[in-house]
Amino acid sequence: MDELKDNRLSVQSNWQAKNVAALEAAFIRPRVYGDTPSFMELPVAWDADDLKGADAIFVGIPWEGDRILNSTTFATMGERPADPDAILTRSGAYDAPEYIRKYSVHYSVLSSGGLWPEVGPGFRLPDHVKVVDYRDVEVKEWDVEETARRAIDKVSDIVRAGAVPLVIGGDHSIPYMVMKAISDNTQGKTGIVFFDTHYDLTPAGGRLNAGNALGRIFASCQVDPKNLVEIGIRGTQSPAEWAQVAEWIGCTVFTITDVEKVGMHEVIARAIEIASQDTERIYVSLDVDVIDPLHFPAQKYPDAFGLTARQVREALRVLSRETNLAGFDICCIGPAYDHKGTSALIANRFYVEVLIGLALRKRSMTNDK
Repeated sequence: MDELKDNRLSVQSNWQAKNVAALEAAFIRPRVYGDTPSFMELPVAWDADDLKGADAIFVGIPWEGDRILNSTTFATMGERPADPDAILTRSGAYDAPEYIRKYSVHYSVLSSGGLWPEVGPGFRLPDHVKVVDYRDVEVKEWDVEETARRAIDKVSDIVRAGAVPLVIGGDHSIPYMVMKAISDNTQGKTGIVFFDTHYDLTPAGGRLNAGNALGRIFASCQVDPKNLVEIGIRGTQSPAEWAQVAEWIGCTVFTITDVEKVGMHEVIARAIEIASQDTERIYVSLDVDVIDPLHFPAQKYPDAFGLTARQVREALRVLSRETNLAGFDICCIGPAYDHKGTSALIANRFYVEVLIGLALRKRSMTNDK
C-alpha cells in the first residue's frame, strides 16, 4: 500500500512539474534583466554560443558620454537622472535600451506568431529570419574607451556569427563601436548612410564622443569618407567647421531641404549608389534628432521641421531590402522627453521594418537559387 502511494505521489509530482513548465513557457515571458522583456519577446542569447544560426541580433549599448551644454562646452557624463525640464542639457540615452525593450511588447512575436498581414498574406517574420536578444554591453561609467572595447568585443560576437547587429544606444558615439567590430571581422570596405541633424565631423583625436565617432571610423575602419552619405542635416547646432570638413573629405550631404525638394525615394536611391560604390556592404545609423520632434519627442537635441517618421520608415525599408546591410543602430533617444511611449513605439517599428526588409531580401535570394 505504501509503495502504491509512493508511485501515485511520484506520478503526481511529475505531472505537476511538466504542467508548471508548460505554464511558465506560456506566461513567463523572456527577460533580459529584472522585469525588462527581451526585444519583441524574442529568445535571449546569454553567451556567444546562443548566437549560432541567427540572422539578426538585437543588442543594447547604454552608454552616454559627452553631452552638449552649449555650442562650445561639453560635460563629461550624462546627468542622472535626466531632467525632464532641461532645454539644452538633455540626457538620458543610457536609459533607452531598457525603455525600448519594454515598449517592444507591442510587437511581441508571442502575440500572433510574428504575423505581419500588411507585408503579405500569412507572412510571419520568424518563418524567414531568426532573431535573438544579446542583452546589453556592460558599460564602465566615466570610461568611454573601456566601454568601447567591451562593445566592440560583444558586437564582434554578432558579426562572427554571421548576423546583422541591430543596436540600440546610447549616444552617437555608438556607431564607432559597431563599425569597428564590423571592420575588424570582415573583408572589404563598408559604406555608411548616416541620418542626423548634425554633421558630427570632428577629427578623430581626443576622447571618443558623439562628435568624433565618424572621425574614429575613418581613422581605424575600412571606410572611405566618399562612401559616407549624411541625410537630414539642418539647424544651427553644427559648428561651421563641420560643413567645411564634409566638403574637404568628399562625403555626400543631403540637407532637409534636399529631401523636401526631390523626395526620400530619390535621396535613398542616390545614397545607396554612393555608399555602395566599391564597397561590400552598407551600415545605417539613425540619430533620432533627424526626425521632427512632433513625430518623435524623445530627443536629446531636438530641432523643428525634421524628417517625418514615415519618411524614415520608407528609407529603412529600402535600405534593408535592397542592400547588403552590415548593421543598424538607433541613437540619442531621451526617454524622459517622450510622450506616453509615442517615440518608443516608433523606434521599435523602425527595427521591425528593418527585420522585415532582411526577411524579404533573404526570401528573395533563396527563391532565386
